[in-house]
Amino acid sequence: MKMLLRVKKTSKNFWRVFIFVLVSVEKVHGGYKVIGVSQPIKAAPGDDVVLPCWVSPIWDATKKTVEWSRLDQRQDSTKKYVLVYRALKLDRSLMMESYIGKASLIPEALRSGNVTLKLTNVTVDDSGRYKCFLPSLKTHAVIQLLVSDSPKTGNLSKPKDRINIESTDERDWWNVLWAPLIFIIIVSSLFIKKNVRLCGGLETSG
Repeated sequence: MKMLLRVKKTSKNFWRVFIFVLVSVEKVHGGYKVIGVSQPIKAAPGDDVVLPCWVSPIWDATKKTVEWSRLDQRQDSTKKYVLVYRALKLDRSLMMESYIGKASLIPEALRSGNVTLKLTNVTVDDSGRYKCFLPSLKTHAVIQLLVSDSPKTGNLSKPKDRINIESTDERDWWNVLWAPLIFIIIVSSLFIKKNVRLCGGLETSG
């Protein structure tokens, strides 16, 4: 009887350790990435552009804070952002005057982790490096915008950009899951081996 109780206790401890490892892996790896296109977004003056940026895997950003800023521009101490979204709306008190009414997100896309920045009627002054930062995840992506009179490529993300994002999505899931899967295999084999020995001991004692 004591041996059976020991087996049950070992089983309970196994699941406690397993849950702890899952939580630890999620905490260490974060589980999420902010992804932006690697190639510069090119546009002509007067164009409406989007700076594609996603959270991977899917993460609901509806009630989160989203910050877009310029890395190559001196910013005012108070109004230093291209866009700030929090409490379900834009916080214009922190946005640069030139981007109020010009910069926006796609509200219906936030639920799936799409935090893409939309800029209307861009000018040459809008050229630069834009940083998308999510305080909740403590991670960011940087996207470059080039505005000139004769852009060589279009301003919107190409299909290959979406393919890259989708493939990264799959790699991110694997990065989160591979450690616990290996842990399960190793601990399970040890647990089964130990139980076989315990059962053998019970039969011998019987």
